[in-house]
Amino acid sequence: MGFFTNLNLDAQTPPRTRPRVGEKQWAPAGVPTTRRKNVQRVLAPIVFLLALAALVAVGYYFFRILVLGG
Repeated sequence: MGFFTNLNLDAQTPPRTRPRVGEKQWAPAGVPTTRRKNVQRVLAPIVFLLALAALVAVGYYFFRILVLGG
């Protein structure tokens, strides 16, 4: 490091997490809000269970066709 340091503290951060300078809201641009995170925490298990139920239903359908003959 030289005698004069780089005063750009945002140089190493990804562009989506840099704060918007000059606007009223000083917040990162691409980071989801707390409300969106809470919605995702509720939706993720629901989507997982629906996908699991669909997979089990398709497996049971093929089991019936292959083993029991329809």
